[in-house]
Amino acid sequence: DAKVADFAGKKATVVLFWAPDRWMAEGALVDLGIEAAAFGDKGAGFVGIVEGPANDKTDGLIKSAGTGLTQLADADGAALAQVGELALPRIYVLDSQGKVAWFDIEYSEATRRELRQTLAELTK
Repeated sequence: DAKVADFAGKKATVVLFWAPDRWMAEGALVDLGIEAAAFGDKGAGFVGIVEGPANDKTDGLIKSAGTGLTQLADADGAALAQVGELALPRIYVLDSQGKVAWFDIEYSEATRRELRQTLAELTK
């Protein structure tokens, strides 16, 4: 079983919890792909955790978003249960010690700006 820690960045790790039936999922995947391109070489790791088992809809969204992010399936809901199940997609940024440095409980237009500011600070 793969874990987020297996894909952690040296300075920061971005974790996106998402579900294929939520309308902002593709936008969040696209945005994280852009941030991964900008910060991946600066010590940031990026992981998506999709609610439920992998399926055609999940795979289709990942493909259409064009993101190369590592994706983990939360088939039994155990990972999502640790952070709450409402307002997906939801993004967390962990620092180099694995502690939450920033999180966004509901994806919005402000998310990407705040995410970028957090990553810029952590990857200095």
